[in-house]
Amino acid sequence: RMKELAEQAATGTYDSTQRLMIESEYQAMASEITRIANATDFNGIHLLNGNLSGEDHDGSSLKATGKLKIHFGTGNDSAEDYYYIKIGNSTASALGVGSQAFDESGNLRDGGTISTQQAAQRALDAITDAIISKDKIRAHLGAMQNRLENTITNLNIQAENLQAAES
Repeated sequence: RMKELAEQAATGTYDSTQRLMIESEYQAMASEITRIANATDFNGIHLLNGNLSGEDHDGSSLKATGKLKIHFGTGNDSAEDYYYIKIGNSTASALGVGSQAFDESGNLRDGGTISTQQAAQRALDAITDAIISKDKIRAHLGAMQNRLENTITNLNIQAENLQAAES
């Protein structure tokens, strides 16, 4: 919907007042993306707010940061008994959209506003990039989910074989 709003604002058929109304909805949608990213948690671990996007795992506190360490094996071999899950930051500002999307220099990024025709035209590329970033995060999580499901299936088969051997 944000891309649709940017496309509307990029046309020459709206005046500045109408564009500001479109901008208001655009910013509300960016705020909702950030709200969802900050509110999505599993067992108290926030998944989408960037806490799990770092390279180094730190599970020393109740608020895990860096890669999420999943233990599934019977031992303590990091190559065989753990998965590390890294989830990118999915807030609107991290995706480059909305009024909080600043670059390293403190300038509003191209997807930050659609309040003018030129800004809306620049935002179209930024929104496309945000969609690609979101899709990459989802694809990574889907691949990890498939990997974990295969691990569960394998462990179930091993447990069944062990039980059959015992009897």
